[in-house]
Amino acid sequence: MKKILLVSPGSTTSPSFEYGVRNSLKNLGHNISVFNYRQHQLHRFSFTRNLLNKKLLNLALKSNPDLVLVLKGEQIQKGVIENISNQGIKTANWILDDPFGKLNKFNEVKNRNEYDDFFVFDPFYVKKLKESGQNNAHYLPCATNTELYTEQIPLTQRKYDQDLSFIGTYQKNRGRILSALYDQNMKIWGYHWDKAPDNLKLNSKIQKESLHGTKNIEHTQKICKIFNQTKINMNVHYPHSIESVNIRTFDIPATKSFQLCDYFKEIPNLFKLNKEIVCYKNTEELNELTKYYLDNEEERNKISLAGYKRVINEHTVKHRMKSLLNTIKL
Repeated sequence: MKKILLVSPGSTTSPSFEYGVRNSLKNLGHNISVFNYRQHQLHRFSFTRNLLNKKLLNLALKSNPDLVLVLKGEQIQKGVIENISNQGIKTANWILDDPFGKLNKFNEVKNRNEYDDFFVFDPFYVKKLKESGQNNAHYLPCATNTELYTEQIPLTQRKYDQDLSFIGTYQKNRGRILSALYDQNMKIWGYHWDKAPDNLKLNSKIQKESLHGTKNIEHTQKICKIFNQTKINMNVHYPHSIESVNIRTFDIPATKSFQLCDYFKEIPNLFKLNKEIVCYKNTEELNELTKYYLDNEEERNKISLAGYKRVINEHTVKHRMKSLLNTIKL
C-alpha cells in the first residue's frame, strides 16, 4: 500500500471524474488523501490562490506521501511541485486537456517540467512536451468510470426516443458536423447551443435542459438513459483532440449503446473499427453511416455489446491508474 496525495481541480465526490480516480486508487489498495486546489473558488483571486499553493506545499511536505498525483493543475504555481520533488516525493500530472493552453489559455500548465512524470490524453502532445523540456512525458488515454456509466435500460427492452443524439457544449466544428444531419430525428443537449447560427438549422433539435454529468448524479443517470434511448449516439470532438479521443468515447459503450465517432489516428489502438466502434471521416461518410446503421438494428446492437466488452476489459479509470503507477514504478 502506497500513500498518495491526489491534487484535484474539484470535488472528488460522485459523480466527478476525480471521484473515479480517487476510488480507483483506493480500490487498488492505496491510502488516498485529497487536496482541492480550487476549493471554494479561492483560486480566482491572487491572494487566496497564493494561500492555496502554500497550503498544498505544506501539506505535501508534512504528510510525506509516496506520490503527489495532480489532475490538470493549471492553478499550481511555479516552484511548488519542484519543492515537493526536491524532497524525494514522486510527482506526476495527468491532464485531459491541451497542457499548452493553445485553444483555452486557462488550461495551460506552466510548471510542466517540474513534474517527475507528465501524462496527457493525446500522444500528439507527448512530442511537444519533450521538445519543451519535459523528458518524462507519457500518453495515457481517457477512460470511463463504470460505477457511473452503466446500462439503464436492457438492450433487448429499449424503445428509442430519437434516432440520433449529441450531448456536449456547443463549438463551431460540432455545429457544422451536426448540421449535416438537420433533417434527422435528432436531439442535442449541452451548454451554449444558443450561440449556434440559425443557418445551421439546429434550433428545433436543441433541448432546453443542459446536462452536467460530472457534477450531478441525476444528470449522469439521465445521460446514460439518453444513450440507451438513442439509436445512434454522436461523438464530435473538441479541437484539442488531435490524435486521440475524449472521455465520451468510452462512456457511450460503457452503457451498451451505439456510437458514431469522428475518426482519430489512435482509435484503432483502442477499439476494433466497425466491430466495436464506428467512425466517420467527413460529412459524406457521416450521412452514409447514419443511414446504414439506422436501418440495421441487429448490427448496431452487436457493435454496442462488443464495444462494452472492450471498455470493461481495457478502458476504465482503474486500468489507467494501474498503467500510470506501473509507468512511474510506484
